[in-house]
Parts: sequence; C-alpha cells; structure tokens
Amino acid sequence: MNASLLEGYALWIVPVLLLSIGWLFLGRLLPAWSGPVGFDADPSYVDLLSGATLLSGHAPHHIDHPGTPLQVLAAGVSVARWAALRTAGRVDVVTAVLQDPEAYIADICRVLVLLNAAAAAFVGRRIVRTTGNLALAVAVQATPLLFRAVSPRIAYLSPEALLFPLAMCLIGLLAPQLLGRPSDDESSPALVGVVCGCALAVKLTFAPMLGLVFVLPGWRQWRRAGAWAVLTL
Repeated sequence: MNASLLEGYALWIVPVLLLSIGWLFLGRLLPAWSGPVGFDADPSYVDLLSGATLLSGHAPHHIDHPGTPLQVLAAGVSVARWAALRTAGRVDVVTAVLQDPEAYIADICRVLVLLNAAAAAFVGRRIVRTTGNLALAVAVQATPLLFRAVSPRIAYLSPEALLFPLAMCLIGLLAPQLLGRPSDDESSPALVGVVCGCALAVKLTFAPMLGLVFVLPGWRQWRRAGAWAVLTL
C-alpha cells in the first residue's frame, strides 16, 4: 500500500471518530425535553421553533446569538424530513414539526454531527496539502475531542455545534498563510469572508477569530474578505 493511500486513510480516522462519538452522545442527549445536565441552559427547542417560525414566514424573536444560520439549517432539515416522509399534503411543515419535535431535533443533530466530521476532513486535507505534515493535520482535526466540555456539543442542537465546523473551515482555508507557505495554495478571500460572516451570525463570540483574516496578503484581500463577510451577515 503506497504512502498517499495510507495518508488518505489516516485523514479519515478523526472524522469517523467524530461521527461515532456524535452518534453515541445523541443517545445520551435525547430526548431534548428532558433537559440533559449541562445543556438545559441552551435549550434546543428554541432553535427548532425558530426554524419553524422562519418556515411560517415570520422572523424569529430569539436573536441573542444571533444564531440565524443555525435557525436556517434547522428550517432546511425540517423541510427535508417533512418532504421525505411525504407528509406534504396531509399537514404543513410547521404542524409536522410541532407534532413530533423530538424526531426533527434528532435529524438536525445528525446533520450537525456530519458537518463537524466533514469540516475535520476538510481541514486535515488542507493542512497536509500545505505542509505535508500528517501528524499536524490529525492533531488539528482532533481538537474537538480534546476538551470534555466541547465534544458533546457537536451532537447537540445549539450554536456551538455549527460554530465548530465553521472555525475548522476557516483554519483550513487559511492554512497556507497560517503555516507559512502561502505560495503553495491561494486562499480565497471570498470564501474566507463568507465563512467569517456566517460564523459571526451564528454567535458573536466568534469575533476574535476574525483577526485571522489579516494573515491574508495585503489590504485588497482584507477588503474583499470583509465585504463578503458583511454581505453574508
């Protein structure tokens, strides 16, 4: 087996672990109405119902984070489940969500786990492409697993579950600049801006991460990234 094939397999170890651990945590965190210890201060029902509010054509009132991308994701997954179950025509999507909220929360949580695993795969490949250092790539991929307070969050319907993959994507996009090899691969200011804008809209505590934009080479790219971040917001 050649080295590149082994490298490819190695980069999937952490994403598969994230999927497995996420599915395990789902069994412990659901049903959401039970208020699992440590998570009841950030109830998932708020985000589910905010998504349903969007589907009903109204702006959600819960804008503390502000959390809009998570609410849009909740709405999108709810529509997908509603359509897949062929409930269209019998009840509208909002009614379907209200009739079986736990099933909709579970599907949204599964999508969040998948996004975290996909982001880990992305950042690992970007770091290997930039540095050729497999150990560094796997170490960065594994960061959500290193903190006890963080890892369960990848499977719980809350802003953090979407903030983690966005942060990983930002690090992956900026890997050439962050790791000192900007000539190896060009980072797209537009994509960097979109990720930053989306993450800031998920939760304002992402703001310190915006400083990473300044590793892009020159004010023109800073301006482009900033413009795309504002448009995304």
